[in-house]
Amino acid sequence: MLLKIGICDDESEYTTILADYLKTYDIDSEKDYSFQIDKFTSAKELLSAYTKPETYHILFLDVEMPEITGIELAKKIRMLGDKNVRIVFVSHYPEYMQDSFDVQAFYYLSKPLNYNDFCIIIKKLIKSIEDSVIHKIIIPTNTHQKIIVNTDDIIYIEAIKTEKNALHFILKNDDVYCNGTINEWENKLGKTHFLTPYRGTLVNLNHIHIVEKTSLIMTNGDTLPLSRHYQKQVRSFFAKKTLNIFN
Repeated sequence: MLLKIGICDDESEYTTILADYLKTYDIDSEKDYSFQIDKFTSAKELLSAYTKPETYHILFLDVEMPEITGIELAKKIRMLGDKNVRIVFVSHYPEYMQDSFDVQAFYYLSKPLNYNDFCIIIKKLIKSIEDSVIHKIIIPTNTHQKIIVNTDDIIYIEAIKTEKNALHFILKNDDVYCNGTINEWENKLGKTHFLTPYRGTLVNLNHIHIVEKTSLIMTNGDTLPLSRHYQKQVRSFFAKKTLNIFN
């Protein structure tokens, strides 16, 4: 598997270090993948190479860049429609960590860089990408079609109240309707990354953007109710996700 990786930092020293880390990791690893590495010294340079969504699997973005910061660059990339690229912010300053949530960053790597920390992060990133390739399901629609969907693309599923055993799948780039029940799909998808925060709704935990007291704001902007029963479970998942970004 070829993993396309972009590194953007106005300090060429750090693009070189990260590229060398990737090459060393690639040589040392026994996995069946290789890296294609592109280096950029400005946000504008990277954006000009971003011809379509999913140009890269992974992006390492410096936060403090002139003209366009790494956070602003990540927002522009998300606006291009790329919801799947794994973004790692690289910075001297931990105060930017909170901003990284707005663009669904995977991790936050602190400068000065450390190879051991890098190895932990790249291993998690590769596993995430491998899992997203493996986890595909078939949705039999109510128009008698069968659609293959990556489970990462499911934002949430809701039962249609006006119809019996009818479901609405809200995906990253589409909406799909099919027959079935929330309970059936909860069993199919498993409870590692999916849960029912409220009766008649099944959400992808990875697509929760903000957890409020009695509601969830999803990555597509939709607001869903959160019952008291599931508040602890959702907050626990979010805490683990936060530790992944900060460590």
